[in-house]
Amino acid sequence: MSNKASDLPGISAALQQQVQELQRQLVAVQRIAAALSAVTHVDDTTREALALCLDIAGADAGSLLMYAPNEEKLVFRQAIGPAAAELTGMKLDADQGIAGQVFRSGESLITEDVTRVKSHLHAVDERTGYATHNMVTAPLKSVTGEPIGVVQVLNKREGAFNEDDVRLIEIMASEMAAAIESARLAEEARLAAVMRFIGDLSHDVKNMIAPVQTGAETLLAFAQDAFASLDALTAEMEEEDRSNVNKALSDLRELLPELVQMMVEGS
Repeated sequence: MSNKASDLPGISAALQQQVQELQRQLVAVQRIAAALSAVTHVDDTTREALALCLDIAGADAGSLLMYAPNEEKLVFRQAIGPAAAELTGMKLDADQGIAGQVFRSGESLITEDVTRVKSHLHAVDERTGYATHNMVTAPLKSVTGEPIGVVQVLNKREGAFNEDDVRLIEIMASEMAAAIESARLAEEARLAAVMRFIGDLSHDVKNMIAPVQTGAETLLAFAQDAFASLDALTAEMEEEDRSNVNKALSDLRELLPELVQMMVEGS
């Protein structure tokens, strides 16, 4: 049995279009879920998700901006298209441009003609040399609804962006945000595991080093006591005998403290 809406008899053209759009959205979800299920690094996740978003939306370029709370900036984390190299890493104030507007409001926005919108950052186009004509900007939100960034899809290849495109991009943005948070958690878990390993290793190394340090310091203390006792004994000897004993031990007296210090500092 065919699953195409156009193959179903008695269905109006409008309803067929709605069914086709639902099928398109379902395919989009299936593709992004399959692509992101095995991705656990944030950068890999964001790039894969953005590429899928552009492909399914039929757009020429796009970017994903993540919010950096410590700087209060939106950072171009990923960019695909002719200006990708110039955009990646660029930072905007969190209230700047259309991206900042959508980030603050949490509502998606279609910009049919950027030349007619004052909030569009024309300076970015001038800097990159890429001409933006139209775009959809959708928010990225955490599972608790907190904004974590925005995704922008630019220059639809055929026709103009419409509400169906917005719904599709919102679905993709939701999947992207969930995948990004999952990847972040995975990276944090890996970091925690590394820190635990380093902590365990540090503990083991300290256990191995402690006897070396303690032994060296104890050896020096015993040697100093022995030298003091020897000095008391040699004080009763004849001058020549005392001189011979001191001469025989002079190298040991000088080298032992230096050797112990080297052992302790090296440890």
